[in-house]
Formats: sequence, structure tokens, C-alpha cells
Amino acid sequence: MRCQFSSMACSMGAVLTAMLVAGGAATGQAEIVSPVLRDSITFTPPHVAGDAEFDGHGPSVNVKVRFTVSDNTLLYSIYYKAKETKSDWTEASGWSPARTVYTAPAGMRIVSVPKSEYELVIDTMSGHESKVYPTALGRVTLYGDTKGKDAGVYTKLQLELDATIPLDVTMGESKPEQTAYLPRTYTYMPPHTRGDKDFSGNGPRVVVDASIEHDDKAVYFVIKMIAEETKPDNTTASGTTRSLMYTAPAGRRITSLGGETSWPGIVSYYDSNHNVDKFDTPLGPVSVFGDHKGDDAGEYTKLVFGDVNRFVVVRTAPAGSQVDGESASFGIRGGKGSKSSKESQPAGRRNGKRRN
Repeated sequence: MRCQFSSMACSMGAVLTAMLVAGGAATGQAEIVSPVLRDSITFTPPHVAGDAEFDGHGPSVNVKVRFTVSDNTLLYSIYYKAKETKSDWTEASGWSPARTVYTAPAGMRIVSVPKSEYELVIDTMSGHESKVYPTALGRVTLYGDTKGKDAGVYTKLQLELDATIPLDVTMGESKPEQTAYLPRTYTYMPPHTRGDKDFSGNGPRVVVDASIEHDDKAVYFVIKMIAEETKPDNTTASGTTRSLMYTAPAGRRITSLGGETSWPGIVSYYDSNHNVDKFDTPLGPVSVFGDHKGDDAGEYTKLVFGDVNRFVVVRTAPAGSQVDGESASFGIRGGKGSKSSKESQPAGRRNGKRRN
């Protein structure tokens, strides 16, 4: 067998093959494997606060990587926060979409990853040059400040993932319950639907609804947003978007979801200035871009979910079978600073205070 990566990866493949051929690992018996993970990712976090220009003030930066498991696949996402060190505290932050970095051999399921989160970079940058950081998971290149707009435009990271991660695996079929995570970072700009695009200081009145939907094959994260001017000509941006969260494995169908799946009015308020408005919600921090100088609807007005930290448990059954009626569960992903759903703050609070 020709090894494409390293002697360790080659040995691991031989061990897994021997286990599968010889049946050395009984169903449900845990084993530990350490695959070599290699990938390349470039991520530009969304602009969530300030005027998008760091103006030579930093930014302070923080980079993290989180691994998650879905049946026989290992996924990872990367977090990048770049924040200006002086007022008006321009910030770009968020999690990248999850990417598959390893798939276990047929007949084997990944049970868990012993260490799920890695802190890679904490620093304050200076100047207009990119900076390279060697880390435990590979080389990280950060782009922070430049001449002109930064947050959401220039500020980004590049990770050359090259690491060995231990995994707990077992022989067996797909579990009837799977964890489906909501997108960690999500940006939605509703289309212009009425008026001249400029709110002209008249609001807008903003309402955001969030929910989770499913059919037999897939689970979706659904966002509805409307931003409407409070005076004629009632300029409006409104729409609904659906983002795929989970797809049922081959030969199985989705029967139910566990826990809370609807958050109507998660943000509801009247905009009164040209600032980016930030809210603490049950789905984490939300930034709303409402009115500013110039055209708004379809051009500037949008929302950004900065760090959604929720999941649902999806129950599946063999395709064509009857619903088994077993219960499902729901929770918030663990980790430093996580809280139970009962401890989540009420919807629609901006900077800790409700707006009427």
C-alpha cells in the first residue's frame, strides 16, 4: 500500500483495515485512532460593530478551532475575532461554516473527540501587514488593518491545518439520534421590497424571527427579517432564508426534532440612529445594521448572528419504517461560559436593556 501522507497515517490505515477485515473490534467496543488531518481554509468574519475601519488601532485578535462529530465524520470550524482597540470599537468576528476533515472507514463510527476546542492565537496586531503564527494545528496567517475598509472586507485568516487528533471510534451502525448544530455565524441581508431604499432617519422598525424546520431528509435553519420605514414612502427590506443544517444518512429518514425550534421576535425594536445595534438573544449575539447615510434596503440593512451556540437532536429511523415514538433531547453545547436554555437572556435585549 502506498502511503500519501506519513508513516503514522499509513500505519493507522493498516490498523483500521485489519480491524474491519478480522472483525477485531466488536460492535460497541471503543478504539482510539489518531488520523493526520490536513486542510486549507480562508475565512473572512462578518463586520459586526463600528465603522469597519480599524484606523491603526490594533486590532486585537483571537483565533480558535472547534471540532465536532457527526456519526462517521469529523468536522471543524474556525473562529476569528478582530476588534479595534479604541472607540468606536470596530469589530469583525464569527465562526466559519463547518468543514468535513475526516471520514471513518465504512462500518466504523466516531464516538467522540477527546479535545474539541483549541485556542490558537491571542494577540494585538499593528501596522498594515499580515502576520503568520505557528500553532499546534498548523500555520495561521492573519490579516487585520489596511488602508481603507477592514471589517467584513479585508480582515481575514488563512489556516493550513496539519495536525494529528485522537478520536474515539467504534464498530456499528448509525445512531438513531444525531446532533445537528445551528450555523455558528450567519449573515442575512433581506431584499429591498418597497420604497426608495433610504430610511432617512425614520426607523426602521425591525423584527426578526428564527426557527428550525425539517422534512424526511433534511433540517433547516430559517430566518425571517423585516425592516420597515416608519413614515411614507415606507421603504422596506424583507425576506426569508433557509440554511441547510443536517441531511439524513442513506437509508434513514428524519422522524422528529427535540427541544425548542422557534424563536419569534428574537429581535424586535425601532432603530433610532446610524449605529450598528447589538443584542443578546437566546441564540447568542445578534448585530443589526438598520439605517445609515445613503441607501439602506437591499444595500446595507442586514443582521449578523455572531456566535450561535445551540444544537437540536435529530431522531431518525430506517426509511419506510413506522415512527418509533421514542423521545429526543435538546441542549446547549458545552464549553467555557455555556449556559442551560433556562439561563438564556430574553429576546430583544440590546446591550443588556430592553428597547420599547
